[in-house]
Amino acid sequence: METVAVGLVSCLSAAVLYAVGETCEWEEGVLKSVTRVKEIKDLAELLNSASKALPLLVTVSGKVGSEAPINCKYSGLRGVIVEQRTACHFLERKDIRFGNARISWTQDSELVSSARNEVPWYLDDGTDRVHVVGARSASGLVLPAEWEVFEEPSKVANNGHQGIKISVGAKRIELVLPASTPLTIVDKDHGSDHRVHVARARSASGSILPAKEVVIEKSSKVTNESERHEANGDLDCRECIKIFLGVKRIERVLPIGTHLTVVGEVVKNKVGSVCIRKPRDGPFYVSDSTIDQLIDNSKFWASFCKFVSKGCTMFGVFLLVMQTIEYIIAE
Repeated sequence: METVAVGLVSCLSAAVLYAVGETCEWEEGVLKSVTRVKEIKDLAELLNSASKALPLLVTVSGKVGSEAPINCKYSGLRGVIVEQRTACHFLERKDIRFGNARISWTQDSELVSSARNEVPWYLDDGTDRVHVVGARSASGLVLPAEWEVFEEPSKVANNGHQGIKISVGAKRIELVLPASTPLTIVDKDHGSDHRVHVARARSASGSILPAKEVVIEKSSKVTNESERHEANGDLDCRECIKIFLGVKRIERVLPIGTHLTVVGEVVKNKVGSVCIRKPRDGPFYVSDSTIDQLIDNSKFWASFCKFVSKGCTMFGVFLLVMQTIEYIIAE
C-alpha cells in the first residue's frame, strides 16, 4: 500500500508541475507579445490609438520618483515603499532535570510588529513620467535597500520590556471527585437501593472529575520541593529563564532613483493622467530585470517544470505497474 501511495502522489505531483509549466509558458507568450515602449512620452499617443475593447499591455523602464517620498528613519534614504519589522531577541535557558541537571541555552526571536507604507510614485525616463498603481501585488518586486539596527535593552523605548525577564515557577492543577457527589452507576446484577463499591473507576466511560483547583507556586517553593524530589530521583521539573537581549529593527526600502522595468496595462485615471496597473488577465511585473530577462526566466521555469513533471510521471507509473505485477503474481 505504501508503494501505491507513493506512486499516486508522484503522479499527482506531476500533474501539478505540468500545470505550473503551462502557466509559465503562457506567461512567456504574453511577455513576448507586450508592446515595448522605448520612451514614456509615447504612451499617451499609443493609448489613444489602441483598441478600446482590448487592454493595452506594455513594458516601460525608468527611474523611480515621487512628489512626496517617505523619509526613512534608519537608513536616511528617501523611498516610495518602506517595510519595517521589529523583532525581540532573547536567550532562553531550559533546565531539565531527570535525576541529573542538563542546562541548554538557545537564542530565539519573536516578531513584534510589521508595517509597510507606500506613497504614490512614478517612473521617469527623462521624456515623461507614468504612475504605477498597485505595485504591492506585482510579481518580481524586491526592495533592494535593507538596513538593520540592533538596540540594546538600555536603549529600547518603554514597550513592555524591562531588560531581563525571569520566569521560574510551576502551575499545579488538581482534579477531584469530592465525597457525597451524586453519581449514576449502571449495574445489571443489583438494584439501586443499596451501597455499591466501585473499583477501577478510572477506566469507566463518562468519568469526570468536577472539582478543579489551580495553584501557582513561586520559584522559591518550587526550588525547595525540587531539591526534596531530586534526592528521591522522581523529579521532572522544567525551569525556564529568558534574558532579553534587545530589539532588531529591519528597514527595507525601494529608494528614489532605482531603475525598474514595469509590465502591465496602460489606462488613464480619473484626472486623465496615464498610469500602469495590474491587468485583469495578464502578467503584472515590477522588477529590476529587463523584459528579455523576464522572458528567459519564464521560459526556464516552463521547461524545468515540464521536465520534472515527466520524471515524476514515469516514476509513479513504474511504481504502480510493479505493484500491479506483484499483486497478480501473489494471486
